[in-house]
Amino acid sequence: GGDNVDTLNELSLCLIELDDYESAHTNLMEAMKKEPENTKVMSNLGMLYLREGNYTESANYFNAVLAFDKDDKIALASLAQIESLQ
Repeated sequence: GGDNVDTLNELSLCLIELDDYESAHTNLMEAMKKEPENTKVMSNLGMLYLREGNYTESANYFNAVLAFDKDDKIALASLAQIESLQ
């Protein structure tokens, strides 16, 4: 239970694995409202959009992560993956 950012973020990861993208999105957006500069949440939004095939939104979130940490390995690898898919 609980509605702190870490709980919302972890719940969203479970929901993504269950292909419940709508609920995952809801939880991640709630987490973003609470901590708009949380790069883990941004990265998970990027992963969610990547899973959905929305490469533009996915890239937007991964680029936002890189604005905070230019060496983030997950964001860099995900952007490279998106580039190869387009």
